[in-house]
Amino acid sequence: MSHQVIEVEGISKSYQIGSGGSATLGGMARQLVHWPYRKLRGLPIPPLIRNRETFWPLKDVSFFVNSGEVVGIIGSNGAGKSTLLKVLSRIISPTSGGATIRGRVSSLLEVGTGFNANLSGRENIFLNASLHGLTRKAIVAKLDEIVEFSGVAKFIDTPVKHYSSGMYSRLAFSVAAHLDPDVLFVDEVLAVGDLAFQQKCLNRFSEMVSGDRTVLFVSHNLSAISNTCTKVLWLDQGRVRFFGDTETGIASYYQAMIPAQSQSLGSRHDRTGTGDFHFTEISFYDAALRPCNEVVSGQALVIGLRYTCTPEKIGNIRDMNLAIVFKNDKGQRLFGMPSEVLPNLVPSTVGSSGEILFSINSLPLLPGIYDLDLGCIINRLTMDKIVSAKRIVINDADYFGSGRLPPQQMGDMLVKFNIEFSDGKNTSSYD
Repeated sequence: MSHQVIEVEGISKSYQIGSGGSATLGGMARQLVHWPYRKLRGLPIPPLIRNRETFWPLKDVSFFVNSGEVVGIIGSNGAGKSTLLKVLSRIISPTSGGATIRGRVSSLLEVGTGFNANLSGRENIFLNASLHGLTRKAIVAKLDEIVEFSGVAKFIDTPVKHYSSGMYSRLAFSVAAHLDPDVLFVDEVLAVGDLAFQQKCLNRFSEMVSGDRTVLFVSHNLSAISNTCTKVLWLDQGRVRFFGDTETGIASYYQAMIPAQSQSLGSRHDRTGTGDFHFTEISFYDAALRPCNEVVSGQALVIGLRYTCTPEKIGNIRDMNLAIVFKNDKGQRLFGMPSEVLPNLVPSTVGSSGEILFSINSLPLLPGIYDLDLGCIINRLTMDKIVSAKRIVINDADYFGSGRLPPQQMGDMLVKFNIEFSDGKNTSSYD
């Protein structure tokens, strides 16, 4: 039977920000001492009193989490996600409100917090684990596993001040990941070390959230949130915008991420090219050419590109290449659709305006936010090129008919496949 493990009631956190002057009497006195020198040298004299403003990274945040729930915390940069975990981890104190947490807590926040540079790796393991409440006997029982996971066994008795940043991070993560707490806080620390170690981190994290452990997980990787979390907490400028079902919360967040602007590209001045061929609008349609308000993984999608053109400046078209490129939220190119790979796509002329349709039989992308780059080259001259011309939000769908999608670390692309088992006598096929 589940019970409430985390109860957050009206947590707010404020900081004083500002510039110029000094916030203390001592600082003001030092400024007065240096004032004649600065005046004699003609240097600017800063104000004695600091102009301060109150900033609230968290404002009246309340929610509760039951035992065994994995809650993803999402929001844009500066929304208050990391501040919330630091308050709950008792690293910083709230300005008002409070939280009740039942059970032993471990935090994967800023890995290495609590390490002493002058102590060896082994000594830091004992120090860091003891700070999290483990007895010496429990630490000894886990020591070999921690060292093996970190991959720094050769240097475990060397002071960590001599470690590389990667070795330091791997050891710190390994300690934090083997504490077996009742409540776990994770803040974007799964990408430490090289690619091989990152995969170990992801596998270990999957093991940690698969049991009865209660987890709060901050990440910008919405696919990881979707695959891992039972609920979502969406913070927006320090306030709770949504708390509840994961897919509903992510869908709402996706929609909010789309800029409130018209689909016209006419106002985009960050484009290159002669302008004799000019993209003016992007539209999405389904297979029946009905406008799409929602795009899902695996659906048939038609992308319409409206354009204007000055045919007399272009003249006869000897070669033409139109292209759409899909990029993920990290700016990495996933796939492109260049018209030059299609046979015989060289129209002799184009009209002064019109629409070009690109058709995709099955959209091969995981749920997420993607940007589209556009380009047009005619007679080997760039006519129009727009980077991130439009953002497309792709929602979840049962692409494989199994109710499951691959984890994000396997990539953004979806490929349908089948598996066949054969023992020489019998064959079984799965697709």
